[in-house]
Amino acid sequence: MRTQLALTVLSVGLLAACGDPATPSGNAGSRPTPPATSLTITVSATAKATPQRWTLTCDPTGGTLPTAADACAFVAKNPATVLYPVPGHQTCSMIFGGPQVATVQGTWRGKPIDARLARTNGCEVARWNTLKPLVGDGGA
Repeated sequence: MRTQLALTVLSVGLLAACGDPATPSGNAGSRPTPPATSLTITVSATAKATPQRWTLTCDPTGGTLPTAADACAFVAKNPATVLYPVPGHQTCSMIFGGPQVATVQGTWRGKPIDARLARTNGCEVARWNTLKPLVGDGGA
């Protein structure tokens, strides 16, 4: 009986010494590391113009995007679905917003992203405007 009690106490002590496996450092008070955001953003004034290319990382904020802090705040507040294409069945006004094109590729809070944007109709213009913290005005 004493041997069984001693083994139980030893097992509990070893488990307690291991810490919380859900945290990287094993400290129960540590916050988990947020999913990574690492994006490459390419914007061109026209389909044939030389594109501008920036990088963006969040948590911590970094990269070459001039508005990185604003862009990371936008990423933190929005799910990756904000980059999804306009559904094909959606009715959109035929208002041309300009020749600008952009791509956003990489990971958004841990989710893979490969988005293409243009300003070809009212829905796409609205999508571009939503993503302005990332793509700017595209020279519009």
